[in-house]
Amino acid sequence: MCKFKEFKRKIIRSLFPKYYIKKIYQYKMGTDLNLNPPINFNEKIQWLKLYELPYNPLVIKYADKYQLPKYLIEQGISQYAAPVIGAWSSFAEIPLSSLPDQFVLKINNASSANWFIDNKKNVNWNELQNEITYWLKRDYGLIT
Repeated sequence: MCKFKEFKRKIIRSLFPKYYIKKIYQYKMGTDLNLNPPINFNEKIQWLKLYELPYNPLVIKYADKYQLPKYLIEQGISQYAAPVIGAWSSFAEIPLSSLPDQFVLKINNASSANWFIDNKKNVNWNELQNEITYWLKRDYGLIT
């Protein structure tokens, strides 16, 4: 997508979120979005995206991949918590030599930006660093 179109989309999304969601919904679903009141599951999800999720402090806090396991442990349901090796702000901070042979790297500011490492000896670390750095610079929330 050209930079101007992406910029325009970001402006519309941030200034007119209801309009933007209605247009995207119509494009993806082939029907108008009914928010008053939402009837089906997809309409209810769109309503939540507009009116509940961005303002609910618990949703914001526990959507965090790093905070959720702590919460699950606090609630006594640690069996559902994925083990966390650590959290870093940049690729340079990751202690590569102390990581286990198999692990998953997840970006906390995006969705589906995960790297499943089966054998760390076979990893192209420069390529991985470039990908992670790219994702860390993106404002995934603004894009989606």
